[in-house]
Amino acid sequence: MVIVNLMGGVGNQLFQYAAGRAIAHRKKVPFKLDLSWFKTQELRRYQLSHFNISAEIATQAEVDRLKGFHLFGLRRKIFRLYQHFLPYYKRTVFRERFFHFDPNILRCLDQVYLVGFWQSEKYFEDISNLIRQEFLMVHNQDSQNQKTANLINNTESVSIHVRRGDYVSNPKMSQLFATCGLDHYRKSVSIITKKVLNPHFYIFSDDTKWGERNLRLDHPTTYVKNNNDEKCYDDLHLMTLCKHHIIANSSFSWWAAWLSTNPRKLVIAPQKWFKNATHNTKDLIPQAWTLI
Repeated sequence: MVIVNLMGGVGNQLFQYAAGRAIAHRKKVPFKLDLSWFKTQELRRYQLSHFNISAEIATQAEVDRLKGFHLFGLRRKIFRLYQHFLPYYKRTVFRERFFHFDPNILRCLDQVYLVGFWQSEKYFEDISNLIRQEFLMVHNQDSQNQKTANLINNTESVSIHVRRGDYVSNPKMSQLFATCGLDHYRKSVSIITKKVLNPHFYIFSDDTKWGERNLRLDHPTTYVKNNNDEKCYDDLHLMTLCKHHIIANSSFSWWAAWLSTNPRKLVIAPQKWFKNATHNTKDLIPQAWTLI
């Protein structure tokens, strides 16, 4: 059994699911999700129920067994000591050790609990078609989202994702993540307009007022703002329908671009993902995408 510890927003949850699903698929064992992280969170909630996923929810007993919490006293101490001296990829709890792709995940046990973010398509590229099927939406859109979807499908649509929110307001997040400024979006729009005839830009943001004040483009532009944080999965779905993408340093827009089915899509991503060079992002951005 493979159990993945889900945490973070919907983009992080999708990465964690995809990595765990790929391992379980290779090992031919059941795949389950541990949702315990969300019990202590006010701002984040489990969102994968809106997708066509196949994983079940792990019981506490199943999680405890892989963590060794089902043992007591001396037996638990022996278990922990034994795990400590094993190679990290042979432990029942496999913790992500660095940001870039770890090939040792291919050597992990078939009974494993995964803790990490796993932000690279290299973890699941061998089952990419399966992941695309399981990340389809399973609920019906409301009339406004259907209207926007029709407009997106009938124009040379380009999604622009502006991520601000906690990147600006949360001191810890603002120390970790760079915020894409106007220069990033202006350069990206310039690239798109040179390669795409009659582009129509669709702007998605957690700070729509900032976008409306600052992103004034000389092309047809639609600000998509009818979905709140609780319905961010609807924004994600609309973004996947767009033919081209200008993403922020956000796993949310990363997935929107990756899930887009346009074979000729242009995806422009920021070169700088984190504020400081503490994480190696070499495996984060697919080769076909453009970095600026």
